[in-house]
Amino acid sequence: MEYDRSTETLTKLFQKLRSYDRELTGFPIEAVLIVAERSRRFELLSCAVRRANLSLLVLAASLTDINQGDFFEAEFVELPDSTKRKVLAERESV
Repeated sequence: MEYDRSTETLTKLFQKLRSYDRELTGFPIEAVLIVAERSRRFELLSCAVRRANLSLLVLAASLTDINQGDFFEAEFVELPDSTKRKVLAERESV
């Protein structure tokens, strides 16, 4: 999970995302959650992820959206395709 307060450049943030995309040794990463403190940063981030060509799943939300209710009920945007989903998706019955 990345909490983005806009203190780093997008370039620095994408260096981190690319390292997550390559995975940490022995620690597979299914997705990265990014919570952006400012709505404008969330918009910039969304556009940048679309251009970045990452294979890693990125789920992003603004802090405003998270603060409107329960974290696990908040809708994150799945980037780059903009599908909305919760952090923990319900599994289908087997």
